[in-house]
Amino acid sequence: MSPIPESEGVGDGGSLLWVNEYPDYIFALGGGSCLEAPGYNFYRYSVSSDNWEQLESIPCPIGYYVGNRLGFASGHIYYWQGAPSTWDCGGDAFYMFY
Repeated sequence: MSPIPESEGVGDGGSLLWVNEYPDYIFALGGGSCLEAPGYNFYRYSVSSDNWEQLESIPCPIGYYVGNRLGFASGHIYYWQGAPSTWDCGGDAFYMFY
């Protein structure tokens, strides 16, 4: 598997998602850096081509040590923020990707 193009590595706040509806893809949040700096990066990995693609940035930063999480329901990918309440979006934002 080719490495994720997350500069300075993936932090503890990263999250992965694979679902039957998109069998060739693994979705990932970068988790900030290994230095636990806030991050906004969202990726899609293609299993068949062994290639990562950076998708549109998420609107709220990924927290350190706890981080955001990805989920899937009713055909949509969701993410919720796990960050201190003083961060942008209040630390507990919930979003859906189309």
